Amino acid sequence: MTSTAKRVADQVAGAQGILAPPARLGEGQGGQRGAGRAIISAAARQGGREGHRAAPDPRRDRAGRFPIHGQSEVVAAADCGAGARAARPPALPGHQPEAGALALLKDADLAGRGAGRFVEAGQSPGLGRGAGRRNGHDRLLGAALIAGARAAAGQRQSEDQRFSHTRLLIRGDKRQGPDYRTAQTSLPAGEMHGTNPFNDDKLREECGIFGLWGADSASAIAALGLHALQHRGQEAAGITSFDGQTFHSHRGIGHVARVFREEALMRELAGCAAIGHVRYSTTGGAGLRNVQPLFAELASGGFAVAHNGNISNAMRLRGGLNRRGSIFQSTSDTEVIIHLVATSSYRTLLDRFIDALKQVEGAYSLVCLTAEGMIACRDPLGIRPLVMGRLGDAYIFASETVALDIVGATYLRSVEPGELIEVSDQGVRSHRPFTAQRPRPCIFEHIYFSRPDSVVDGHSVYDVRKKIGAELARENPVAADYVVPVPDSGVPAAIGYAQASGIPFELGIIRSHYVGRTFIQPGDQVRHLGVKLKHNANSALIRGKSIILVDDSIVRGTTSLKIVQMMREAGAREVHMRIASPPTRHSCFYGVDTPERAKLLAAQMDVAEMNTYIHADSLAFVSIEGLYRALGETARDEAAPQHCDACFSGDYPTGLTDQEDLEKRHELELQEGRVA
Repeated sequence: MTSTAKRVADQVAGAQGILAPPARLGEGQGGQRGAGRAIISAAARQGGREGHRAAPDPRRDRAGRFPIHGQSEVVAAADCGAGARAARPPALPGHQPEAGALALLKDADLAGRGAGRFVEAGQSPGLGRGAGRRNGHDRLLGAALIAGARAAAGQRQSEDQRFSHTRLLIRGDKRQGPDYRTAQTSLPAGEMHGTNPFNDDKLREECGIFGLWGADSASAIAALGLHALQHRGQEAAGITSFDGQTFHSHRGIGHVARVFREEALMRELAGCAAIGHVRYSTTGGAGLRNVQPLFAELASGGFAVAHNGNISNAMRLRGGLNRRGSIFQSTSDTEVIIHLVATSSYRTLLDRFIDALKQVEGAYSLVCLTAEGMIACRDPLGIRPLVMGRLGDAYIFASETVALDIVGATYLRSVEPGELIEVSDQGVRSHRPFTAQRPRPCIFEHIYFSRPDSVVDGHSVYDVRKKIGAELARENPVAADYVVPVPDSGVPAAIGYAQASGIPFELGIIRSHYVGRTFIQPGDQVRHLGVKLKHNANSALIRGKSIILVDDSIVRGTTSLKIVQMMREAGAREVHMRIASPPTRHSCFYGVDTPERAKLLAAQMDVAEMNTYIHADSLAFVSIEGLYRALGETARDEAAPQHCDACFSGDYPTGLTDQEDLEKRHELELQEGRVA
């Protein structure tokens, strides 16, 4: 038995509390096979069984494959199986730019340190080589047996995170064009890390997208771009690339630096074109099946899509597609777009894509990858952002300009609301297939979502946030010793408040950058200590002082309550709270993770009641007029607002079909209950 087999078996046995003597750890051809059989043996003993062997599946052919419509095949194998990788083009000798990109990503992977793993297949030198497709069954069976042992012990697992590494290999019929290969990496649920403390009480942007066409090692560049967009989604990440013949894809749960940390993996994502995605979950929920980019083999060839936003009539469209025979593989609203493209009666892919988009409502910025080129587009109101850049001869699209900066690209312009841009080897073409409307980009990009070093619709995010702070100081002055930001999102507004008021700016709260958002909190006392691990009061500074706390928003109010309490415990004489946005009274249906309205503090209380709730000496918000002034507007146009500010005003710029359908069903249920 190889050392690799023993090490992996020991890892698994240790994780499950299995005591497996070395003599019983199994043997095999190569490290992987030995490890696979050792895992099966250990798991079988845990479940009280030995030598379990699955019966042959009558649907398989002699090679163990599942035929699909006689034109393609699906082969299940372990992520590390040589058989699943054999068709990958080798890296060019002496040319490994991915290594430098991975080094940068690994250096940034602070949140992942110290976390335990179930089975991390890519970590052992022997995994990734050796055993072929015939051994995939052993490894999957071992993982399945361990999952069963976990279930027997009362340890719940989601179906999308049952295996550490799985690969789905789809080889298209040659008549249908390029092949597609995808790998999926899942981590145990406890290993999902965030970078923003207290983000349980923040509005969270749900997605960041990145795409480029015409660059060597496109996937490595995409990984760096996604890292720059990590703040927009920390639950999962994925990249799909195209090498001129084959689509390659890898998707995983966790930070970009964790999902794309292996040099071998980046070499497998070959090609000069790639799209990538980072996400939190809104529509569809969590799990690997909803991680993007999503891919489908259409009649016209491969089609991959990454989406930032939310389709507000997705459920109604999905119902109609289901009735027409469409079979969905995920619960994501993005897959609705794929099915609309697939079922369109138009001839060309571009026309089918436009036809699909004309049926959806809501917000979207999209990057799509096909064998012929890349398509980038923005919804007609421009609610979600999308910018265009240039890196040498390559064209890049990203959710924010900071992603262009990180990869060394030059910013060209924003993709206009309602604009669709095609990029291919033949050049760049711009289309405007939608009826022109007055744009209403999301105003919260300027308040919180975008990184301060980004430029959104021609405005420096950092400068806008400072101006919001200045407006806040002019509208809501108060005497105090210091202006203290709530890190990190409150810093620019606090600087603006301090400059406008003449009150010194000081760091009265120190944030730890080494604590993830899933810190274990088994009880109230430990949970309170967990808060202090993330944010700690600079008590030597604030003791006996009157302070003004500046934060970007109040959602549920839990963060503000904790921070005010922390300041008082540290000896602050007075604690005044100032918020650099109007009260958040309404939910967002355009791709932002907001609680239901009943859980929004400002929807249930007025400002005086909110102040009492958080135990501050005073509480004030910037007005919506002050917010628009900070953006260079003289006032908000009440008849046709310049931005989507629905979370403050309740003025939604599009229909909300699914929400209206839900409310109607709820009303009918209430009526039926009253009749009964």
